[in-house]
Amino acid sequence: VAESMIRKYGLSDTSSILDVGCGKGFLLYELKKLLPGAKVRGVDVSVYGIENSKEEIRSCLSLGNANQLSFADNSFDFVYTITTLHNLYNYDLKSAIEEIQRVSRKHSYIAVESYRNEREKANLLYWQLTCQSFFSVEEWVWLFKEYGYAGDYEFIFFE
Repeated sequence: VAESMIRKYGLSDTSSILDVGCGKGFLLYELKKLLPGAKVRGVDVSVYGIENSKEEIRSCLSLGNANQLSFADNSFDFVYTITTLHNLYNYDLKSAIEEIQRVSRKHSYIAVESYRNEREKANLLYWQLTCQSFFSVEEWVWLFKEYGYAGDYEFIFFE
């Protein structure tokens, strides 16, 4: 995944990268191994995740919420969030998506769980332990446009 991101977004040793909802920071760790000079940061609501992250990356991780990022406008060349936004209530989604857009100066990527039919919707409902927000593909696309998100996005389906 890290190699694909580097290729797709033209990341280099001089890039700045933010993972919103980083958990234990495993993907940031991989990015940092491949791009030792890159500035990487991760934000997560889980104290446990950060405290149990790899020691090599821990100093780059901090507690924080997706809907209120503590970084200046246009701080990062690449901002991504993978399977995090579903944890937010609907009223926090708008600010989270706007925050991702705000702190990104070049590229951003959002991966969210979604469904295309009733079977996938039912499977998502069975899986969704912490899921507060989930939508059909069409609804997610509408939300992204409505909230001014101009980056890349992708969907994960439970077939």
